[in-house]
Amino acid sequence: MGKWNLCVERSCRTPKRGGWVNEDRREEAKRIGQLIRAARKRKRLSQYRLNLRLQELGQMHGVGSASQDSIKTEISRWENGWRIPDQRSRRLLGIALDVRPEDLGLPLDPLDDWPSRPVAGGPRPNHQRSAASDPRASTSRVA
Repeated sequence: MGKWNLCVERSCRTPKRGGWVNEDRREEAKRIGQLIRAARKRKRLSQYRLNLRLQELGQMHGVGSASQDSIKTEISRWENGWRIPDQRSRRLLGIALDVRPEDLGLPLDPLDDWPSRPVAGGPRPNHQRSAASDPRASTSRVA
């Protein structure tokens, strides 16, 4: 039996963690993945841009984030129906995609200890730059 067969046959999912889906939850995971992909495309985000946004939001909300490669892999697994996002990722996805996690088929745990507001000093929402800090905003060009 191959590695993928083992992952599909067993379920590692707990209330607070996402996990590999077993065969009876595979259709649900595929549906959730399609909703995540559609929401990402509506926002005109590539998987790479969503990856960066999730990292920034994790830092902003003080919930930490995995490495860029790890998040990239997770996004692919979510969209292809191999995994279901955990509670932290559900909330970050909702914020990044401007949708409620419930609209993506991802119910939230009401007992989850999510920070109530962003951490001070985190990145500014919507990636807005001030003209003073943006070197591309200068009007003079060097020839």
